[in-house]
Amino acid sequence: MRKICCLILILFLFTGCENQEEQEKNDYIAYKNNLLSTKEYSKDLPLDIIIDIEREDEQTIDYKVTLINPKENMHKIRAMVVNNYSNEAVFPTIGLFDDKEELLPGNKDFNEVELEGTIESTKNISSLKLNLKVWIEYQSDTGEKKEVYYQM
Repeated sequence: MRKICCLILILFLFTGCENQEEQEKNDYIAYKNNLLSTKEYSKDLPLDIIIDIEREDEQTIDYKVTLINPKENMHKIRAMVVNNYSNEAVFPTIGLFDDKEELLPGNKDFNEVELEGTIESTKNISSLKLNLKVWIEYQSDTGEKKEVYYQM
């Protein structure tokens, strides 16, 4: 009887525990694949998206996507930036592996979010033909979930 109780307890422990890290990886892959395959982009953006591209050294190019000046309160932000260059590193994200962010108009503490990444290339930036795609998901004040797709 004691062995059966121990066996049942062990089964509950293994089946009852969810691996949060695996779930985050699966979510990341799903969002990345969705963003890479999307063809429809938002026409009216609820914020400004600023993209800076600079060469760090002969083989590395840095890019920074800044989400700034929201037109409405944006709560529980999740965002990702992907590019058209193969990269072994994880694409820049917010709210998938770390805490979700907020953007609030007129609030200096919550007015800007940055996503930064690198590309390995010796090409000149002007001939790079870099294609960046941005996905943003957030909740409005009413709790409505909204998504934004942007392509540069």
